[in-house]
Amino acid sequence: MPDQRGRGAAPPDRPPLLWQGPGSEEAADEDIRRQTAQELARAAEAPADCGSLLVQAMVLRAMLRKCPARGQQYIAYGLLHDLNATCRDVTRTALVSQSRRHGWYHLPDEVGRTATGRGCLAELTDALTSPPVPTVAQADEALERIVRLARWIAPYAVGSLTDEIATYHAYQQQHEEGLV
Repeated sequence: MPDQRGRGAAPPDRPPLLWQGPGSEEAADEDIRRQTAQELARAAEAPADCGSLLVQAMVLRAMLRKCPARGQQYIAYGLLHDLNATCRDVTRTALVSQSRRHGWYHLPDEVGRTATGRGCLAELTDALTSPPVPTVAQADEALERIVRLARWIAPYAVGSLTDEIATYHAYQQQHEEGLV
């Protein structure tokens, strides 16, 4: 239930994720700060799920689409790498969720054991062979690849974000048309 300032109250069993910073009307007490720090640490340690990785991909794509017009080729290169790593993470999370490995090491051995995994690796190979300094079209292709793979290997994640994905695409369309 919102308080008088319109902020929602945290559930009684969970501390709020953020506490007040400098200049706020009231300071959070030390206990709230400690609980919040613990909650943030737990959230940081939790393994990513395919849904959160899809959201990450949409954010990265939105950031990447702005780089070519701004002449930010180095940032674009890094963001494309991050999108490719997100594609890898969606694949590994959906197909070998219990893997203790991270990054690119052992990916073909873990994922490539099935026809589905080999198909995902082929998609990743296509992604990795694209030009290193991306265009807007490459940003779009990278996100579409991730969503397409997720529909194939993690349909529950895409299904749970159907409205969010549609809203994101509508926003991007409006942005391109200069309406936003």
